[in-house]
Amino acid sequence: NTASGKTTTLNSLFSFVSQTDRIIITEETPEINIPHSHQLRLVANRYLEIELSELVQDTMRMRPDRLIVGEVRRKNEFEALFEVLLSGQARGSYATMHAQSARDALLRMNNMGIGSTDMESIDCLVIQKRMQKYDPETKKNIEVRRIVEIAEITGMEVKTIYELHQKDEIYESSLFGKICDDFSFTKEEMIDYLKQREQLIALE
Repeated sequence: NTASGKTTTLNSLFSFVSQTDRIIITEETPEINIPHSHQLRLVANRYLEIELSELVQDTMRMRPDRLIVGEVRRKNEFEALFEVLLSGQARGSYATMHAQSARDALLRMNNMGIGSTDMESIDCLVIQKRMQKYDPETKKNIEVRRIVEIAEITGMEVKTIYELHQKDEIYESSLFGKICDDFSFTKEEMIDYLKQREQLIALE
């Protein structure tokens, strides 16, 4: 939902991305704020008839290491994003959109004309929500923002590998296997490495 912290989460994730990567950011409203010095920001402008979908397509000629699309809303924007994903460009592409669950996200993309075969180019969907939580100490409702679901995609099938307060099957997922393969780690080595990372973050 709106104001759920999607952009904040995306910004924070990029603190784990190498500072030497060349990153291209395409947005309608400049919100992405990452620490990388080698970044190029492209901003859509309807008054000048510069559409977000055109900017996303133009990035294919710029050979970025990573691409960020601020938010996709319209059919032509989804089509442009998937053209980039299917080209295998860069080390990763990232985008935000509005959906209440991973399954809703797939249905919305399908309604925008994206086929199930093309959706297999998505590695991961992260669902984040803004919600009310009752604080028994103050006896008041407080507003919180939480990642409530992480899912991997196979065609039009959604497999939830993490769900808030319910299950955590990330280490058993094919997505985790892909990550291990990319880094040439065994599953056990990657789990140990992530525990080291967790300790470093806790020290901060």
